[in-house]
Amino acid sequence: STAANNGALVVNGGLGVGQNVTVGGGISAINYISSTGPISVVTGNAATASNNFDSPPFTASAKFFNGTASTIDTWSIKNMLGTGPTPTSTLSIDHTAGSTGQKYVSFPTGNVGIGTATPAFPLEVVGTSKFSGQMMLGGGSAANPSLAFVNAGTGLYWAGTAQVAIATGGTERLRVDGGGKVGISEGAPQALLHVTNSATGVVGGQEVLRLSGNTPGGTIGAGPYVQFSNNSNVLTGKIAAPSEGTNLAGIAFSTFNSSQSETMRITGTGKVGIGTSTPTAKLDVQGGSIRSVASAGSSYSNSSATGIDWTLSNNQTLTAPCTTTTFANIPDGATYNLAVTDTSASTCTFAAAGLAFFFSPANGSRIAGLPTVYSFTRIGSNVFVSWTVMNPQ
Repeated sequence: STAANNGALVVNGGLGVGQNVTVGGGISAINYISSTGPISVVTGNAATASNNFDSPPFTASAKFFNGTASTIDTWSIKNMLGTGPTPTSTLSIDHTAGSTGQKYVSFPTGNVGIGTATPAFPLEVVGTSKFSGQMMLGGGSAANPSLAFVNAGTGLYWAGTAQVAIATGGTERLRVDGGGKVGISEGAPQALLHVTNSATGVVGGQEVLRLSGNTPGGTIGAGPYVQFSNNSNVLTGKIAAPSEGTNLAGIAFSTFNSSQSETMRITGTGKVGIGTSTPTAKLDVQGGSIRSVASAGSSYSNSSATGIDWTLSNNQTLTAPCTTTTFANIPDGATYNLAVTDTSASTCTFAAAGLAFFFSPANGSRIAGLPTVYSFTRIGSNVFVSWTVMNPQ
């Protein structure tokens, strides 16, 4: 039965239609109760082993003036099935004709749930999601990141022009700026990696970076390291912390000369080896010599013969009489030169605690008015001395 003609089709009972029906007004199902049956659009085709059939679409058409004539704009909703006995089922909402302007699907109020019937947010998705295009997020902040996780203040956000940051607990922890520089606890990184420890008043210093390796205790040579390379990916340098035994590790430095090799080692017991990875003294140099100067290109001058310190330079002068000369800090395994410029004809004597001096030629008087050069080579507790009176050219 129908109600009075008011431009609408009103159905109080059932209605079966075998062909298209065009209604200029609305269609109403009076006293419709959802649990007793839906309003349905069903395909009339029977599925077969080789074919599944989509539903006919619900269409919603509006009209707009396109500048010359009234034009129809249409959206449709349909159930689309895939193939086979367990097909995918897709509810398609499609703009099929009309305006070329922006298209929107709008829900003015309420929440939308995908994978849940009780969404608690404007959009709540339960399950795995995939975005094939671009997802635009608002600016956000450390306290309220745009892409947030369960914990408050934890997530990803836009930190400024061409900058992105990660926050935890409402505090920025990492930032990537527009130039590709990465700051860890540093909001204005000045290098490709800039790490800052902002703690103050820390006795003993601040830990900024820690490198750990899965090193079995006592495995000789195992340990974490930092590798350097050039733009051709040739390994040019390395700093390692190799194990030297149980509860013992050193620091090893490798450099590049046609190939990479270890050139210096500081052992866990404090010995320094240059040219050797197993130094046996506090400073053990192999394969070369040591040069020590007070400053580049200069020697050191003494006005007193008491307590000459050879750590200041390997080449020194003495302007005072050398009759009683004492040395301090004359390291083992090196050669030292002393030019005595005093004009007297005295005989120089030399002494250092715990050391014996041997001369060649035998020690004797100098020639008045001429400088004398003494060379000292210390080997263990002995110092071997050679000396020469220098004549002017």
